[in-house]
Amino acid sequence: MAAIQEPLPFEVQWLTTASHAADPAVLLMRSVIGRQLEQWIDAQRDGPAGRAVN
Repeated sequence: MAAIQEPLPFEVQWLTTASHAADPAVLLMRSVIGRQLEQWIDAQRDGPAGRAVN
């Protein structure tokens, strides 16, 4: 994992279809990324003193 120095010029979105269930590996990846994003948002809100190193 690498620190991102500036905002990325794009958004990541998850697209699924109702007729095709997501693979368990995809669901796990989505969960891991979601948790990392929450931590990053919390660190940005709390400032440098609140940042944890992973």
